[in-house]
Amino acid sequence: MTTKHRDDIPVGRYYGEREITITPELVQHYADAVQDFNPWYFGDSPFGGPVAPALILHSEVYHTIDWYLSIF
Repeated sequence: MTTKHRDDIPVGRYYGEREITITPELVQHYADAVQDFNPWYFGDSPFGGPVAPALILHSEVYHTIDWYLSIF
């Protein structure tokens, strides 16, 4: 097994762009998946309407999983 040192991992690599529209359906799907039903996601919030969960796009950083696993 080969082990890479953290200095071997590229920093600042450009992976392109993606545009994602946060819809009520996407928020509902996320909430169902993680069992997070904060009322701010579905109705009024202090920000003047619904807000998206903070981690809704967390997994989006792995959309090109080949780079993620290939660095180790």
